Amino acid sequence: MSVHVRHSDKVIEAKLLEFPDYMSKAEEYKSQTGVSNVYIMSDDSKLIKSTEQYKDFRFQYLDVPRPNKAWFTETERGVPKDILERNFLLDVYAAAQCDHQILTYSSNVARLIGEISYAIRNKEPVLY
Repeated sequence: MSVHVRHSDKVIEAKLLEFPDYMSKAEEYKSQTGVSNVYIMSDDSKLIKSTEQYKDFRFQYLDVPRPNKAWFTETERGVPKDILERNFLLDVYAAAQCDHQILTYSSNVARLIGEISYAIRNKEPVLY
């Protein structure tokens, strides 16, 4: 399963859900299916660190900087835009490859993950 947690500048558009909210859905899904592998996509480095408390899950994620800020702050620090774009696309594709997604459709990125998942399987994704 994949979990997409959008924080950073999303707070100005929507109420942010905290990681335990997503993980309660992951725990429900795990109890139904036995699936404990979770791909994390998030802009929040603190969230990645907090996965350590969920011992019954195996987490995977890209090893990239997560400043929890908008992209332009990274380009201002000298990170090439093409690297940011590549990392983003790899993250989206990895999340969409999972059989199940836990996300919110208040995020355009999450909707993109859902659309790609649909295109890959030619069926509606299972969303929690």
